[in-house]
Amino acid sequence: MMDDRKIIIPFNRQEVASLKEAAEIAGRCVETMRLWAEEGIGRKIGGRWAISRPALLMWLEGNTAALSAYWSGDRTSPEVRRYFEQAGMCPERSSQRK
Repeated sequence: MMDDRKIIIPFNRQEVASLKEAAEIAGRCVETMRLWAEEGIGRKIGGRWAISRPALLMWLEGNTAALSAYWSGDRTSPEVRRYFEQAGMCPERSSQRK
């Protein structure tokens, strides 16, 4: 269930991309990013969609195993960690921020 997914939890500003930024990264339109956000790569924060950069990279590669692990709260397994690193983040710091 979508409500159980840990998307951008814990919150880390470095992890977040706007719909426009995510669209540029993915080479897609903003409306596509909104649809993808609803499917599990983002969540609304303060009424605006925030896209997880690592989750977007997982989505673009079609890596459902990594995405499932991310949704369950995994931020440090090798399968998930590589996406955080690819997004220019240290997953340990991400998991320590509230």
